[in-house]
Amino acid sequence: MKSILVGILALTIAATGIAWTQQSAAPAQLTPASPQTAPASPDLAVTMKAMEEELRSVGRLTSTETISVKGKPPYSYPVSWEPMSVDADPKTCSLRVVERDERGTHNYAIYLEEIAGVGVLTLEDSINAGVSALNNEPSFHSIVFEPSLYSVRVGSWHQHNFEFQTRESAEQFAALLRESVNQCSAVPVTPRAPAIGSPSLTETISFIADKLTAQGVVSALANMTKDDLGFSMPVGSDINISKVSSQATCVIQLNDIGMDTDEVRLSLRRIGKIEVIKLKDSQPFAGMLQNGWRITSAPSTFVLEITAPGGESKELYFSDETLANRVAKAINHAAELCGAGANKEPF
Repeated sequence: MKSILVGILALTIAATGIAWTQQSAAPAQLTPASPQTAPASPDLAVTMKAMEEELRSVGRLTSTETISVKGKPPYSYPVSWEPMSVDADPKTCSLRVVERDERGTHNYAIYLEEIAGVGVLTLEDSINAGVSALNNEPSFHSIVFEPSLYSVRVGSWHQHNFEFQTRESAEQFAALLRESVNQCSAVPVTPRAPAIGSPSLTETISFIADKLTAQGVVSALANMTKDDLGFSMPVGSDINISKVSSQATCVIQLNDIGMDTDEVRLSLRRIGKIEVIKLKDSQPFAGMLQNGWRITSAPSTFVLEITAPGGESKELYFSDETLANRVAKAINHAAELCGAGANKEPF
């Protein structure tokens, strides 16, 4: 469920690498190999089937959203959310959803080993948590829904909200999702052996960790204006990756990459496309420019955009283009060793 302004905020927070609502995106170019080396257990299949049915039973939810902006009168309008299609696949440990809200239809996939946490909040608390993360933006104040709905907030690289009519239903879905995440994260993965003379997966991840943690803080902050809304706003944040680890095979965990999160996970098996682009060309900023926003100023920042086969992008930020390209080649190599398919050039 996303209003026009909430959609703008989603794009705003996405520019830091962490979005709390789902956005649609163009399909990626490659399809990864199956992430599993063994059949899904009967328990996982049962759990994910129950999770799928729980989400399908939601139906169409409607509410009235009221946004309070400092210095302006509150304004309200109807909003809605409805899951149109749900596919919880235990063989690939993925949750694919087609949902419809007042802005249109959105199609995306969540890979369960990338989920770092699952929580249940009122929808107001979940969205206001994202708004409050804009510490340097004084314009946005609060959002209220009537009647109130409950959100299962899924913490991955991008935040996802699944809405429910009651807290009980939200808690049931959250419990099933947590159990599915636990089981999928425990599935063994065997990476491919590198070609003779090529770096191993361990060496490659070590290289990625060293380069990301050594570069320090990167400012990905741009100033945006939109005349018909009558105000300008900064977009982005200072990004700092303080720690990179690999607690599971083919999954990289990054800490402190930006606001509104302490941990995100990148599954190397789920990479469809890797490229280094300018800040204004990254998906969050490109989406805002298509909606009539203008960039008035932006730092010299380069984005390593990692696109999953389902279309959702993840962003890493660099102040040095050469370093961005070296890390891109390293991630490309690691993705190939993990079965995602990529070119064979080592970093």
